[in-house]
Amino acid sequence: MTIGVLATPLVKTPQHPVYRQLLVRLKEMRVSKGLTQADLAQLLRQPQSYVSKIEAGERRLDVLEFVYYVKALGEDPASLVTTVSDHVGSIRRTRVRLTQVLDE
Repeated sequence: MTIGVLATPLVKTPQHPVYRQLLVRLKEMRVSKGLTQADLAQLLRQPQSYVSKIEAGERRLDVLEFVYYVKALGEDPASLVTTVSDHVGSIRRTRVRLTQVLDE
């Protein structure tokens, strides 16, 4: 049986499925607000390529950048983090159950 906080190793890559879903959600939020990448970049005081690279997974957001990014979209960063955390938790619980079954 797997014991510990995480049943899977931390993966620091923009290609991680959960991170990719976060990027999709950020883009959906931008589009739903009627903002172009250039519009959002202007709000963030960054070049348009900054937003483009984030949405394409070529550039990772650190925590503070994430907060500014989501707030620029008029959304609550804590709410989005909770959504991502819940998703990661459901993946972890599934993998723990699978590991428990395999260990029996």
